[in-house]
Amino acid sequence: MSIIVDNLSSGDIITYSLPLITGNVRPPLPQGSVSVWNLQCKTSSLWPVFNGCFKALVSLAPGENRLELKFFDETVVFILYYEVPKFVNFVRPIYIKCCDDAGEFQGPGDEDRSVESALRRISLTAKLLQTFTAEKMHEHGFERKTFILESDLDATQPQCHVFTSRLSLAEAQRMSGGDLWMNFARELMSSKQFTEKTNCKWFAFMSFTRYDPPIGQVPKSHSDVLRYTKGHAALGGGGLALYGSGTLHCWAQTVDEVLYRLTDSRKMDRLQFMDDSAYREFYWANYSTGLGAALHELGHTFDLSHTPTGVMARGFDDIHRMFTVYPLRSGSCGDYSHTASPVAYSPKQSPVRKMVPAMNGSPKPCFPLHHSHQWSEETSSIVQIETSFKKIHMHSAQTMVMTNYDGSEVTRTTTRHRDGAETVMEVTIYPDSRVLLREFVKSLASGKSRATISMTACQLQKTNSSCNGVKSRYQTGSPSDQHLSLGICNGIDDEECRVSSIAQFQEFRYKDGGAHWYRSSAVLLRYHKWFNLPLKDVAKPPTIEGNLIRCPSGLRLVELRSVSDGAVFHHWEFLYDQPPCHFVLKLEEIREFAPNVVVDEVGLLVEDDSGNILKKKITLSDL
Repeated sequence: MSIIVDNLSSGDIITYSLPLITGNVRPPLPQGSVSVWNLQCKTSSLWPVFNGCFKALVSLAPGENRLELKFFDETVVFILYYEVPKFVNFVRPIYIKCCDDAGEFQGPGDEDRSVESALRRISLTAKLLQTFTAEKMHEHGFERKTFILESDLDATQPQCHVFTSRLSLAEAQRMSGGDLWMNFARELMSSKQFTEKTNCKWFAFMSFTRYDPPIGQVPKSHSDVLRYTKGHAALGGGGLALYGSGTLHCWAQTVDEVLYRLTDSRKMDRLQFMDDSAYREFYWANYSTGLGAALHELGHTFDLSHTPTGVMARGFDDIHRMFTVYPLRSGSCGDYSHTASPVAYSPKQSPVRKMVPAMNGSPKPCFPLHHSHQWSEETSSIVQIETSFKKIHMHSAQTMVMTNYDGSEVTRTTTRHRDGAETVMEVTIYPDSRVLLREFVKSLASGKSRATISMTACQLQKTNSSCNGVKSRYQTGSPSDQHLSLGICNGIDDEECRVSSIAQFQEFRYKDGGAHWYRSSAVLLRYHKWFNLPLKDVAKPPTIEGNLIRCPSGLRLVELRSVSDGAVFHHWEFLYDQPPCHFVLKLEEIREFAPNVVVDEVGLLVEDDSGNILKKKITLSDL
């Protein structure tokens, strides 16, 4: 019997307090539990094993942390060092309440909905998103870079602040999301409660979100849900990420609760409570979407724009896959089903006795062992599951329609073929009548996917550029099988960089579905000022004159964005030791990459080695 940690090595230095340890046990027993004991914190926790795989969240104390991982009679000593980098820029979580309201959030009567409970849920969320960001940056080869929280830098600061607004409850609930964002941005920057306002990103949640549908009327669409909800927003930009508390009652308060909350297969009562789960309706899905959407808005404050896939698209709905282990058909670690949690878990339960994996041949996922929110140690843990199911080979299709916050409507049809292959056809209709068509085809045999994307019924062909950071958006690998083109040109001659035939290609497989950073997002964060130590020498920021970009400190990223919706459609990255100091934009290349062949204006983002960022709209006819 042995325990193997896959993602970390003993002696690693971690810059955040809640790392995720993933690993496996040998021989790969179908289930059991791994216990983790931190000798420094004097804390222990149990984490389930499925098909020999496990994931464990471990709270660290500053300095050396001696961990003991135990599986049956096998014990492994694992050492991690927690060292907070001396950043000057940080993220500040806050909970906003109205001046005439106690600050309780909406939720079932058996949930703790107090201000104190909200603070615990939000502060834990911030740590989980730190961890997610670090692991997903590591997948891109960027170490475990992540942002730092205010309480990481100064232990005397609250992990989450309470801020009382000048708005009354009635005033706040009458305002639109955009108006709330503008109001709180002004209030926070003018408040005497806080110092260091220019070097912080506000990660804010509103206590007064209330879901109030007409009596007896179940919402038919996400737009109905939003129409019945007051005091809600999901907006980020500048220094403020603002999110409502409509599903906060689904979120974990402690690390011990995380697995239970992310596998809670109770259905949301949509007559009483907000269902913001991408039409999945389960409690776990509301938690997953809430975590991911909050990170999406925080990403906007880090200058990230919408992307074809990943957290800055709708991939944030999959964030539960990062922290859970489900049985795959192949028997490896990962997520078996995106549509339902295969098993429910309570923090009071022993995973050894109470967790039962979904059977691979079952036509239905395994639902929770008990539907009551109150768990009892005396409850029987024996569940009979039929094992005679055979793999179903049938042609089936499911269509889902959702309305995004930007007013666009997405119709997604998933077709599962007899051979096990899966086709996803997604049609997005924007408020300005533009239509985006995406088709994803996944082969069961290879596990690989391909994607074809077209805009306004114009089929755009595959394009290649020898020094681009990813393949063109319009014929690219999907998150399951992304090929990244990493330019290795020396940065001296821009023309040589473009035509270089020695670009390196590396296959990259995202492990958690849509829950990943799109490549250009990861590159931007790699050099962002909120992810790095401050520089002693202040570098001159990038400039652009005509079609020439100049970067005195070295160019790291050039990103092209659609002006209409801000979505990234192409980028160039420069990761070598001596990046170029100039780059020439070429009209014919941009028109080839652009999502609309008649577009004359595109957005440009340029990031240099010092994290300085230039954003500008450029008119193609002027190039």
